[in-house]
Amino acid sequence: MNQVKNNLKTSLLYSFSDKYIGLVLRLLSSIVLARLLTPNEIGLFSVSFVLVMLAHGLRDFGISQYVIQQKTLTHLQLRMAFTLGLLLSLIIWLSLYFGATWISSFFSETNMVKTIQELSILFLLVPFGAVRVAILKRKMNFQALTVINVFSYLTLNLSCIVLACQGWGVSALVWGNVIGILATVLGAQWYTRNVPLLYPTLQGARVLLNFGVKVSASQIIENLSEGIPEILIGRH
Repeated sequence: MNQVKNNLKTSLLYSFSDKYIGLVLRLLSSIVLARLLTPNEIGLFSVSFVLVMLAHGLRDFGISQYVIQQKTLTHLQLRMAFTLGLLLSLIIWLSLYFGATWISSFFSETNMVKTIQELSILFLLVPFGAVRVAILKRKMNFQALTVINVFSYLTLNLSCIVLACQGWGVSALVWGNVIGILATVLGAQWYTRNVPLLYPTLQGARVLLNFGVKVSASQIIENLSEGIPEILIGRH
């Protein structure tokens, strides 16, 4: 019983640290970036980022929950989850990259083309960390997750500030986020280095597809409810 209580306290401590360290870093970074970037640049990034996050809801497709919830998890299932995530990410990356012109015309903002195309690079990185992060959550390794997240927060915010100081404009925010995701991927790879490489396979993918359809519907609706207001504001 004492061991359970100690584990619970430790988990809550890591969760608290993760949440509030990230909050403080974002606040400090926002203050600095507000002095380095124009309101138009920040607004352009915000609307573009919301659109990309809506697509991210499609990319996950319940894959993380599948890895976390399985009673028994084989290496074949991990490979299949990674493969499906990679395929979905490639489809979304291509859709965003080649659809950026149409999206920018909808918002009457030509500069959005470059921003969305650069942000779409996130989908080429996320699959290489998503399944491994889910493994850590399945194992309730909150210490590793906290270290990874804090490392990502620091990398992301410092990169944004440094690039903004160099005059990168809105691209500073874009590439800061790309570098932050890369930090997450590297951290997840490090803490799951005992897990063999996840070679592509689609064996058993039908089971995950059925699971994803059921789970992702609610995620998509939630993302739309949160993102549509900001998109409509950006449209006007």
